[in-house]
Amino acid sequence: EELKWTDAKDLSIIFSETENDPPIILDDLNVTLHAEKLFVVGMDPIKGEIWSTEMLVDLDEVTHAPPTPWTSTLSIKSDDPNIPDPIEISSPRIEMDSNGNAHIIWSQSISSPSDGISINYSRWDGSKLSPSVELFKNTQNESYYQYDLFTDLENNLHTAWVSGSDGGIFYSKAASDSAGSSSGWLPAQQITEPGPTSSPEIG
Repeated sequence: EELKWTDAKDLSIIFSETENDPPIILDDLNVTLHAEKLFVVGMDPIKGEIWSTEMLVDLDEVTHAPPTPWTSTLSIKSDDPNIPDPIEISSPRIEMDSNGNAHIIWSQSISSPSDGISINYSRWDGSKLSPSVELFKNTQNESYYQYDLFTDLENNLHTAWVSGSDGGIFYSKAASDSAGSSSGWLPAQQITEPGPTSSPEIG
């Protein structure tokens, strides 16, 4: 029997923090699947926040009809008082390890636009989020963008991104149980010659 693609489903995350607050519409969604759970991370470009949520799924019937199958959304923020509000954020990515932990990375402003961009990390263990950690800092007023994140069979995290005006692709890795500290990651290595590059993928 010939296999066919199922119909496309509309995946959008819209919610309010309280009844009196305006709705938050998440952008730049990134999705990963582990066992029977679907994990999503996205960004609120207006407030400069990263949010995540999860749900148990029947892959044949992903639906948003009430009652919602999604858990409450969780905000992932840096507690650094020097980070402006709203901050500039982009490219949230999420991956699962074999223990069911969700690993999330994104880029955000350091303290002001002139200070460049940092790569940040948080982990969801099924009950709580770890504090946001700054992994790599770019102080040359250049951006990190176009991320990819991958978990291998030994629960190592691999990430790659495009950096700076020369468009070089950089790479680093960490064991999943050490990823919550910047010292747990290998120093960033540039793996391409300077020049136009885009959208690195690891797999």
